[in-house]
Order: sequence, then structure tokens, then C-alpha cells
Amino acid sequence: MGYWSEVTTASWHQTKESFGWTKKTAATILLAAGAVLKTYLRLGWAGMTETATGYVWLGLAPILAGLILFAWNFIEAQAQIYEKLAISHRAEVSELQARLARFDEPTPNYEAWRHVNELKVKQAAFLWCEIEPRISQTPKVTAWANALEAAIKKGELGFVPKLSQYGSEAAQYIEQQKGAWSETIVTRDQLRSFAQAHGYDPIFLREA
Repeated sequence: MGYWSEVTTASWHQTKESFGWTKKTAATILLAAGAVLKTYLRLGWAGMTETATGYVWLGLAPILAGLILFAWNFIEAQAQIYEKLAISHRAEVSELQARLARFDEPTPNYEAWRHVNELKVKQAAFLWCEIEPRISQTPKVTAWANALEAAIKKGELGFVPKLSQYGSEAAQYIEQQKGAWSETIVTRDQLRSFAQAHGYDPIFLREA
């Protein structure tokens, strides 16, 4: 009942608002004029103005135009309501999908991770995205892993080099910096400094 009431109300409103010169009103006026013309051709002007039938057709012409316009608006009103429902439905589905995606990802155990001072870049990327580190990566995690690796290479993010007794420490540091990858080790303090420098505030770097 509510649906048809809404359609009828919208149709009547559009009909009242349609008395400007639009394609729709032009079409209905032409239909009404066609009815008058048909009567004129059958009865002639004298017949139209002297017979009851002529007066009826003259009177029915604007009524017919209004009915046609109302019917047209009635159909359009239903289409508009269906379109609104479809948009609303898509929005609800998108929201549910987003919620399900969040439910599918286990929340990190921040209390436990705060005791871990050194992290691999890939672990830091997962935690940065508020996802418990695992084997498979999401596109968001991959993006942050790439960002952290790039920050190391540019010197924006410090890291823990794996130094050996062979070769100079400076040369080894530079080489490992240029080759930073997902297994490169970074500390919480280094990550926190990087985050503060860029205005980030990931949960896993906050103090308990």
C-alpha cells in the first residue's frame, strides 16, 4: 500500500510540475490536439460547436492530455523508485562486504607485539594495516611493504644491518640499504620515527 501511495503521490506532483513547455507536455498536447483535429475532420467546425458530440470532444481534450501525462509520470515514478532502491541496495551490499572483509582478517595481538622490538618489513606492513602477520598478503599490505622498503632505500627509515667480519661495515650497510626487501629487519623505534616524520599513527607502535 505504501509503495503505490508513493508512486501515485510522485506522479501527481510531477504532473502538476509538468505544465512548463517540455517534450513530455508537448507530446501530450499534440495527442489532445490530434483528438480535436480528428473530431474537426469528422464533424467540421460547425458540427463541433453545434453538436453535443463536438462539445464533448472539446471538453475531453485537455482531460485526455492530463490523463496521458499522469500515466506517463506514473510509469516514470516507478522507474525512479526502482532506481533509488537499486542505489540503496548497492550501498548496503558494499557496506556489508566491507564489514565481512574486516571480520575475515584477525586483529593483531597488539599486547604481545609490543614486546617484539625487531620486526621484518613484511611483519611491520601487516601490523601497519591492522592485520595479524601471515603468509598471504593483501594488496594493502603489499603496498605498505613496498613503501617501507622504499623508505629504507631513501634513508627515511632506519634498519638493522646484518654485518659480517668481511668487508667494511659502511659498505655492507650501504649494500643492504640498497637491497632492502621484505626480510629486512627494522626496530619499533625506527618505525616510530618514520611514522612521526610523516604524520602516521599506526596502532601497533602506540604505547600500551
